[in-house]
Amino acid sequence: MREVSTLLPVSREEAFRVLEDPRSFERLVAGARKVRRFDTRWPDEGTVIHHTVGITPFLIRDTTKVTRIVRPELLRLEARARPLGVFTVEFEFADDPSGCLMKVREKPSSGFVARPGMKTVVEASVILRNLELCRRYRRLIESRRVAVGRA
Repeated sequence: MREVSTLLPVSREEAFRVLEDPRSFERLVAGARKVRRFDTRWPDEGTVIHHTVGITPFLIRDTTKVTRIVRPELLRLEARARPLGVFTVEFEFADDPSGCLMKVREKPSSGFVARPGMKTVVEASVILRNLELCRRYRRLIESRRVAVGRA
């Protein structure tokens, strides 16, 4: 899996709470257009977000499912963007003296994006997308801290 990481100025419990709000994925994931609906028990294992991703007019309506959760350390997802393929995505949180370290790992797991000729190109774009996700995550954490007066 390709990995990127970022330091967040909050506890891992507070950082993990961002992922417990399924609507946050619209703001975090580059290319995400809309969370159409979600299971009310999100992010319990087996729950699903129904989302739209892509660029108009090439929009894909599919789902992301929680395959493993260990609060507040790990969230593993199966992110679907079919017919292009399916990705395995992991968010891992570890304590750090300045807050917490968030690692994001992602790999194409099936479909067109996982084919040998495409995998290298897809993995390079995944790194760029997840670097942007880390930037957006930090910004979202900072805006939430300002909103509650803890900046």
